[in-house]
Amino acid sequence: MMGASETQEMVVVENDPLRRTVTEAVDGSTRYRTTLLLESMDDASGTLLTVTFEASVTDPGRLQRLALKVVGPLGTKLTEKSLRTELDDIARAAEELARG
Repeated sequence: MMGASETQEMVVVENDPLRRTVTEAVDGSTRYRTTLLLESMDDASGTLLTVTFEASVTDPGRLQRLALKVVGPLGTKLTEKSLRTELDDIARAAEELARG
């Protein structure tokens, strides 16, 4: 993100195959949680993939709260852009598989 590269170890904390997977990563006092939810579409033509991402900071200090307030909206936009790119990649791969 923003030209930087970092590795995070993600742990699967919930898994209901073909329906829902939840992963978490911890970096310092920040916990990242990603939920992938699969739902059949009403017309049975496909599957809806919903991704939810959240980050929480354990007991942030005054300076950290201020930084989150100032930089938080930018972080949210960058994360949303990154997730949209990943979802586009998943959709392309799924379409290629469906075509054979």
